[in-house]
Amino acid sequence: MCRLTRFVCTTAQNRAETVLLRSYKDNTIHVQSKVNDVMRDHSDKITISLATRATSAAPTYFPEVKWPEHDPRLTFWDGGLLNNNPIDQLWYSRYELVQPNEPAPAVSCVISLGTGYIKPDSPSESWFQLAGVASSVMGFATNTNAKGKDFSRHMTALNNRSEHSQTRYVRLNPSLGKSEIGLADYTKMEELKQLATAYIEEEKNQLWINKAVAAVCDE
Repeated sequence: MCRLTRFVCTTAQNRAETVLLRSYKDNTIHVQSKVNDVMRDHSDKITISLATRATSAAPTYFPEVKWPEHDPRLTFWDGGLLNNNPIDQLWYSRYELVQPNEPAPAVSCVISLGTGYIKPDSPSESWFQLAGVASSVMGFATNTNAKGKDFSRHMTALNNRSEHSQTRYVRLNPSLGKSEIGLADYTKMEELKQLATAYIEEEKNQLWINKAVAAVCDE
């Protein structure tokens, strides 16, 4: 039987912590903290609308979300501020689906969909200018591809263990080339579609897609 569960990450701005908003009952043994206490007492009141707004509340783009609504104690900002690629949260949250004395749920495949990446430039004079450094720091902070590579190395090591020998990790993330496409630049949607279509049609990427399908369907 397949069990469908979901969670999204958000950032508790006033506590500088990551918060997971779940669609399932959380069996985590909470360590006492202001954030955990609020989530323990009110997590069953989280709606899809609230979770959607909280995980995407990027400063200057969308309004922050204060919660609980009747007694605001947390201020949510975009989850990507602390976890732009929450692959580790996904991997370890599977333990929340079972009791402590039960084995972890088997995972046939982890599929990670990126939003595109830009290859870093070689060091230049801009590195020695404040604006250049700030731009580079922001680029690293929003680099989801690096986290994907970290997890890929981790999964490769886990594949040597019997319990994870059949687990597949598939990361699909097209290169944007030299295109500078900002978060709010909806005018380049067609260009994004073309880049994504060309990416998935490449033979090597079709191979990875087929591996993901086989892993899921053979479970």
